[in-house]
Amino acid sequence: MPVVAIMRPAQYIEDARKILEKSGFRVIAAPFIELKENPSGELEKFVMSLESKKVDVGIFTSRTGAKIVLKHVESDLLKNLEIIAIGPKTASVLIDAGLDVYVPEKYSSKDLFEEIKERISGKNVFLLRSNYGDPVLYRLRDYCHLEEIVLYTIGPVHGKDQEKLIRKIIKREVWAVVFSSSMMVQSFMNLSKKMGKEGEVIKALNSLLTIAIGPPTQKTLEKFDIKAVIPNRYNFEGIRDVLEMNL
Repeated sequence: MPVVAIMRPAQYIEDARKILEKSGFRVIAAPFIELKENPSGELEKFVMSLESKKVDVGIFTSRTGAKIVLKHVESDLLKNLEIIAIGPKTASVLIDAGLDVYVPEKYSSKDLFEEIKERISGKNVFLLRSNYGDPVLYRLRDYCHLEEIVLYTIGPVHGKDQEKLIRKIIKREVWAVVFSSSMMVQSFMNLSKKMGKEGEVIKALNSLLTIAIGPPTQKTLEKFDIKAVIPNRYNFEGIRDVLEMNL
């Protein structure tokens, strides 16, 4: 049974595991990043703008962000918004709350920018995301009044479980390795360097099937001289397709 290493945040590991194990892969996992709700009060700013009807469009970049907003904001306050969600999983969280959602055809920030720049022209737009968002979306300011709301922060996780996963990769005890964000790559490589294993890790990843979800993640891996393939769909269903094609 081919072994696949994943490094998603702890709360999302089981979802990915089910998708891959259903197709006959064995998953080993350790979270290399963690998500923490931002206590800074930025969400209050968004709520106040909603109550004063100063929001035309809300752009949700992740299901984590969507869940945070719905936990704190009455869905009725969001029903008059034009809601844009990146990816079907983000959209499903909002749709389940009874909201109408527009889902762009592609998920990367660059493609999103090109697809929606005219759609949001001249409007009051709130970008709801993490502290580690792609800066390309700031270019929307050329077309609209843009406010960024940082709903949660992303930080590295380093410990015994993460070190154990790195050693398994070095020993080629896995067949494929999945990186689902640039921050994940940075966390993984920073720990590899701390362990004095950076060179061994790079060599191992280039001998294994290394997969990046999206061009930004692929480019971050390339900075470390690591080659990675990208799925057609930037999610774990797309990852499953790549794995099956490479069996």
